[in-house]
Amino acid sequence: GTTFMSGTEIKAETPNSQVTLNVDGNTSIQAGFKTSNISQLTINSTGDVIIDCSTTRCGNTKIDINARGNVHITNPGNFGEINAKGWVKLQTGVNAENISSLSRVHLALNSTAKTIQAQGEVEIAEGSSVQNIYSNDKVILRTNAKANTIQTHGAVSVSIFSKVYGN
Repeated sequence: GTTFMSGTEIKAETPNSQVTLNVDGNTSIQAGFKTSNISQLTINSTGDVIIDCSTTRCGNTKIDINARGNVHITNPGNFGEINAKGWVKLQTGVNAENISSLSRVHLALNSTAKTIQAQGEVEIAEGSSVQNIYSNDKVILRTNAKANTIQTHGAVSVSIFSKVYGN
């Protein structure tokens, strides 16, 4: 099944709690979602994870995600580790520490990540930036994208106003 949350608050009794949400199936967290008294939320999902942090930025909580499917996050939020067996897409100001995917990764519209490890193609676009990219496929930097280090077994394409600062 699908677990759907919109306008929902997850609240812990004790400040700075670490909370784990285990979902059997897909997880959909939509506009208005927020947290209270939670410093770290870990979402474990056997399916896809779709998160829209519009209006609330998903609170001040760091969110880690472990998904057997795909991960799609839109609008600013504070994400830590994102691990997916499917593809990962971050767009519109989403910040993540580390992304690991057995498929492809796409960052767009001023999204950021410290490190991306992907088996598939990595595309960084529209003002997004990544410190380290490791891919077994091609890497594409498009329209004002930035990266420091790129290691790949595929081609590297750097287009208009994009920059690679390191190796």
